Amino acid sequence: MKKTIFISFLSVSGAVWAQQKPATRANAAEKPAATGPISEQDRKIEILAEEVEKLKAGRELFPAAKESGRYGYGPAASKVYEINQGVSIGGYGEFLYNKYARSNESGNDSNQNDKIDSVRQIIYAGYKFNDKFVFNSEIEFEHAGNGGNVYTEFATIDYLHHPMLNFKAGLMLLPMGIYNEMHEAPTFLASTRPLTETLIMPSTWRENGAGIFGQIGDFSYKLYGVSSMNAASDPTTGVKSPNFTSQGFRGGRQRGAEAIANEFSGVLRVDYSGVAGSTFGVSAYYGKSGQADLHVHETTIADAHADVRIKGLYLRSVVSFANLTGADRLRNAGTGIGPADQMYGAYVEVGYDVLRFFETEQELYPHIRVEKIDTQYKVAAGNVLDARYKQDVLTFGLAYKPIRQIIAKVDYSIYSNKAETGVNQLNFGLGYLF
Repeated sequence: MKKTIFISFLSVSGAVWAQQKPATRANAAEKPAATGPISEQDRKIEILAEEVEKLKAGRELFPAAKESGRYGYGPAASKVYEINQGVSIGGYGEFLYNKYARSNESGNDSNQNDKIDSVRQIIYAGYKFNDKFVFNSEIEFEHAGNGGNVYTEFATIDYLHHPMLNFKAGLMLLPMGIYNEMHEAPTFLASTRPLTETLIMPSTWRENGAGIFGQIGDFSYKLYGVSSMNAASDPTTGVKSPNFTSQGFRGGRQRGAEAIANEFSGVLRVDYSGVAGSTFGVSAYYGKSGQADLHVHETTIADAHADVRIKGLYLRSVVSFANLTGADRLRNAGTGIGPADQMYGAYVEVGYDVLRFFETEQELYPHIRVEKIDTQYKVAAGNVLDARYKQDVLTFGLAYKPIRQIIAKVDYSIYSNKAETGVNQLNFGLGYLF
C-alpha cells in the first residue's frame, strides 16, 4: 500500500512539475490544443486514474485459475495461456493420511504403518513472450522434498501457430488417459489415483521430446515423439533388477533426467468434445524400450477414456491394454518374477454434487470407483506368476469443496488380489490449486 502511494505521489509530483515547465515546440506538436483550462486538481485526478489502470493491468500477470484448463492441462497449469504477456504463477498441492487395516484379506498381519504425508506441493511458472511463443513449467516438491525429491514435472516451449496446428518441445507430459496431464488435486474426487493410471500408464509420466497439437472442429489431437522408457536396468550402474516389473511399467520412466536415448517412441491422442461438458477419446503409445539392453523390447499401450461433467454429474472411465515383447528376458534372477507379456486395467468412477439444488457455491460429492487391474494378465514364458497384481479395488467416499479451488476428501478403499494379501485403507485428503 505504501509502495502504491509512493508511486502515485511521484507520478503526481512529476505531472505538477511538467505543468510548470515551459512548453517546447515538440510538446506543442505532440499534444492537441486544449479546449479549455484544466485545473491542477483535475490533472492530479487524471494522473491517479492512470496509475490505477496500470495497477489493474498488472493483475493480469497473476490471474485466478479458471474452472477448466486448456490444451489438456488442469486449471492452474493453464494460467499462462490466459494472460496477454509476461509472467504467470500458479500451483496446487495435496496432503494425505492413510490408515491401514491391521490384517490383510486372508487374516494375516498387514505389516502396514499408518502414514501422513505432504504428498506434493507444486509451482507452475510460465512466461508468455507474445501471442505465439509460450513457456510453461511445473516444479514438484514430493513428500516435503525429503531425500531430494524435487522434480521438473514438465517444461515446454509452445509455438501457437494456428488452432489447427501448434508445436511443443521440451520435457513433456505424455497425453494418455485422464490423470497424466490433468492431475491437480481439486480436479478429481478420490484421495488416491487409479492404479490403471499409475502402473500401466505410469503417471506422472514425462519424457523429453517434441510434437504437434491442435483442434479441428470438435476434435483435438496430440502427436509427440519422445525418448522411450527403459525396460531393463542400465548395466553400467551395476543394478541387475529390471525396471519393468510384475507391477507394470512405472519403474521404466526416465523422467527426462540424463535419459538414455538409444530408442524413441511415439504417442498419439485424439479427443472428441462435441458434447458439452464431456470429453471422449483414445490414445496410443508405441516404441522400443530396450535402451542399454541389447535385446528388443517393444512396448505398446492403448486406452479409451471418458470424462463427463453434466450439471452435477462427475463421471470418469478408462480402459487400458498393454503389450510387451521380450518380457521373458526381464525376470528377476532371484525370484523368477517379471513383467507380463500383456496387461490390462479398467475403472469407472461416478460422483454427484448433492448441493447443486441449494443456493450455494459449495460442492459435496458422494462418489464410488470400481477398478480391475491385472499387470500379470498373460505371464511371459518361464516367468513366475505374481498373483499380488491381479487386483480389484473398490473405493467410495465423500469429497467436499467449500470453494472451487479447495477440496477435502475422505474415502475407504477395499483391496483384493489373487494372492489374498490385499490391505484395506481409510484415506483423508486435502488439496488446493491457485
